[in-house]
Amino acid sequence: LLQRRSKCTVFIDSDDLQELDKLFDTVKTKVGHLVVYLTRLTLTRPWCAGEICTAFHTGRPKVTAIWTPSFQPPTEEQLSHMESFLDLTSTKLSPYGMTLLQVADALRRLCSPGTNRINLRTDVVGSFRFEALADELTGNKGGYSSELTDIPVKHGMMAISADPHDDEAVAAANILSDYLGEDLMSIMS
Repeated sequence: LLQRRSKCTVFIDSDDLQELDKLFDTVKTKVGHLVVYLTRLTLTRPWCAGEICTAFHTGRPKVTAIWTPSFQPPTEEQLSHMESFLDLTSTKLSPYGMTLLQVADALRRLCSPGTNRINLRTDVVGSFRFEALADELTGNKGGYSSELTDIPVKHGMMAISADPHDDEAVAAANILSDYLGEDLMSIMS
């Protein structure tokens, strides 16, 4: 959605979490805008914290924090005990040259008033919420609401069901819909 709206290349960091050095290098050298979608658990994920730390340490990409309703910024207590705040069971950040102190400072900076921040709209739900977010990120004025529009009806069409109040489910359904697109429709006909 954002790629279509902005006409720029967009990648989702969860596509390659095996080679974190490659991911952090991409943030350092190729990313012009890091959008951090903040849910309840985002900042506990070492790859997310590492991307944020890399972005602020290099000063290269613009950083925008998307605050969802479930997000609560980490407390000073949590930031002073990063070894228990971060889920370090799968990976550590020290092999990539990041100390927990640097990570804590980057998370503080991300949540500070000096960082671009968008509060995810709660007056719209489902895919409309992501349409509104894409508009805000790209500077468009779409004015989306929760009102349903006419659903295009085609014989044999596919419906993807997702809880409209669960942003991760809606995002996954939208990504699935984009990936499937016309390819699946041609297979099903």
